Amino acid sequence: MSTRRTFDGALLGVAEASRLLGNSERSLRALVANGVIPYKKLGGRVVFRRVELERWIETLEGVSPKDAEANRTIRSKQ
Repeated sequence: MSTRRTFDGALLGVAEASRLLGNSERSLRALVANGVIPYKKLGGRVVFRRVELERWIETLEGVSPKDAEANRTIRSKQ
């Protein structure tokens, strides 16, 4: 049984956030370590607020949440 907690999809763990962004967990952890991406610590666990990730995506040149979702879909089929 999973012990993951969600708040109606508003709070994401590393696995969920990496799927949303369409990149690997390792890449996401590197972004966290370098302070590039917004995240929170919850009980020693790295978590992401979906709304903050979507805002962050919008600040990237040439990337939109729709683009990120399309990227995620393509990667999930590989």
